[in-house]
Amino acid sequence: MKIKHFNRQRKQARKDFGPISKQEVRVLEHLRNGKTAKEIGRELFIAPSTVSTHIHNVSKKWKVNKETALVNKYVMRKFGNLDF
Repeated sequence: MKIKHFNRQRKQARKDFGPISKQEVRVLEHLRNGKTAKEIGRELFIAPSTVSTHIHNVSKKWKVNKETALVNKYVMRKFGNLDF
């Protein structure tokens, strides 16, 4: 059951985020939750420098300069325009 749910989430994320990779989506999700590159790397079994590379690549693709802007854009693309 968990695997089907996970696969469905991956397919939806791929549709929602176009040209960014599945791994980049995973990194953004951890970044959204306030984790550092070191923590993200530990959870995804990749080097912190690889995490930084993913962040840099998505920033270039989405034309944002700051990590906070990247997370904001990710949240907007994932959840839409949320009014609180």
